[in-house]
Amino acid sequence: MLSRPCLGRLATRVAPTVAFAAITLASFTSAKHRHHKGSDWTDEDAERQRIRDQWSSIVGWISIASWILPSFSQLKESYDRKSGEGLSLAFVIIWLAGDLLNLIGAWRQELLWTMIILALYYSICDVALIFQYYYYRKYHDYFHPANPAPEAEASESTPLIRNNSTEGAKATAEQQSQLLRAEVLRYVGAAGLIVLTGVAAWAIESRHTIDNGAGKKPEGPGWRWDAQIYGWLSAAFYLASRVPQIFKNRRTKCQGLSLALFVFAVAGNLTYVASILLKSTDPEYLLESASWLVGSLGTIFLDFIVLGQFIAYREERAALEAATTNGGSSHIEAS
Repeated sequence: MLSRPCLGRLATRVAPTVAFAAITLASFTSAKHRHHKGSDWTDEDAERQRIRDQWSSIVGWISIASWILPSFSQLKESYDRKSGEGLSLAFVIIWLAGDLLNLIGAWRQELLWTMIILALYYSICDVALIFQYYYYRKYHDYFHPANPAPEAEASESTPLIRNNSTEGAKATAEQQSQLLRAEVLRYVGAAGLIVLTGVAAWAIESRHTIDNGAGKKPEGPGWRWDAQIYGWLSAAFYLASRVPQIFKNRRTKCQGLSLALFVFAVAGNLTYVASILLKSTDPEYLLESASWLVGSLGTIFLDFIVLGQFIAYREERAALEAATTNGGSSHIEAS
């Protein structure tokens, strides 16, 4: 059983992947025309809308860069452990249903390309996580690990009382403090990389975009009931998906779960919502995007609950990790 990898180090290792993937996605959307309506706007209105469009696109690409990391980090976590048991299977299946409905609804409603790309990317990642879950359950005997290694036999030189001195406790506390600082710095570095990657992807897209009537009032396809039904069902699935994971974390203490999955999911959802609101605050536009806003904002709240569990269970999880590393059986249970 491999020990849990440093998530901050993981974010640093996949940095080139994030940059390459987000910039590549920009190339797929760079040839798309922007559709606008209304020719009665003043030059001041047009300039204001042009600025909003630019910021919406920048933040949208930052959102895409943010979303590349979460599923990748969980895939890496499961790969290192040779187990997907840290995830609730119900969580991933419901999440997949939400992503597929989100993809269909966003396509039908002709929403931002960044919204459509995110839904497609995450649907693929969900399938990969489900595959890992069943693959490792079938080919790796996770629930019956090897017998723990026997402790070294005592000898004449073995102390009767082990050294658990105050100095040792202080050294451990200092080490944990140093590790925490290093982890924070790595996450800050990853966040900086995400922002730079999003801006670079936007620059590539804007350079190759054929812009007809930039700065005009955004035009959508109008209200589509089928797209709205898909969107609201997707929001309901997103909100429901977190519930089984939250309950499972009470048993597993978040062992086998990637912290980065939820840290960057929060970042991705925040920038996702911002990209919609920056595009327009027109009531009709917001009504068309309401289900996507509700789904993202609701999951942010639930993801903060999961992040709180990571903090609340940190000592118990550390003890479980230590037991696993020393050859003991894991606490992780099946879904």
